Amino acid sequence: MRRTRTVVLAAVVGVLVVATAFVGGALTGKHLATGTETSPEAPEQRVIVYGDSLVVQAEPYLSAVAHAFRLHVDVRAFGGLAPCDALAGLADDLRHSRPHLVVFAFSGNSLSNCMRDANGELARGLDILTKYRSDIETAIKMTTQAGVPFVLASPPASEDHSDAWKALDSVYRDIAAEHDPLVQYTDAGEQIAPAGEFTETQRCLPFELDLPQSRTACQDDGGMIGVRALDGVHFCSNPPTATTTAPACTEYSSGAFRYGIALVSAARLDLDYFAALSSLPSAAFPP
Repeated sequence: MRRTRTVVLAAVVGVLVVATAFVGGALTGKHLATGTETSPEAPEQRVIVYGDSLVVQAEPYLSAVAHAFRLHVDVRAFGGLAPCDALAGLADDLRHSRPHLVVFAFSGNSLSNCMRDANGELARGLDILTKYRSDIETAIKMTTQAGVPFVLASPPASEDHSDAWKALDSVYRDIAAEHDPLVQYTDAGEQIAPAGEFTETQRCLPFELDLPQSRTACQDDGGMIGVRALDGVHFCSNPPTATTTAPACTEYSSGAFRYGIALVSAARLDLDYFAALSSLPSAAFPP
């Protein structure tokens, strides 16, 4: 699966050029004005992203940047969710929404009732990975039987759980390899926590040096900008509310932007890859 990962990383770098189209107005977690129109010759394809609080915080950027890739993105995410929480909604979406591609971007939560065992205990340790693998396999079967490609996205590693990230990332890679080509893997945290190594900051992206919301931070910190919240997990440090564990960012977040870019570029590349495979003689597909 190294091919997919390498291509996606190249796209993340290339799409930063596209991002400059979005900095003419206010750029925060609440609003990102694009002013970009989709060519009628290139209709948007529909992508549905299922995930947890990291996807919640990246959603405004993901949705806005998606138009530059001729995509329409719907997000099904909430803090603390696991793959098992998405299965019922996925089945409904496949029947009624007819997406062109599905993305699963879950970071290892075990908080939901569907993550409880027969004794009512929440899965812990290796049991989380076993449960994730089973539920993702169910999601893949539902999705691919509908003829829809599927992307598994690893999150950026958190500060205190690098070993857990590596284990989850390994599961995602293995699952994708077993179901290639309809299932592809991407490390969506590569521009935030490269190779699963947590860092609080990353070098400012070129457009961030001129963006009013990030320019001062980049100048004051020698060209570096924060990409993680103080909790070492999320992207922005807004205080939680009664209904959210990690609300959307109220200020520009470089980490959330990078995560959104990674998800949408992986979706675009996988759709193009799948289209290319579909144009080949059937004998070219693996059995």
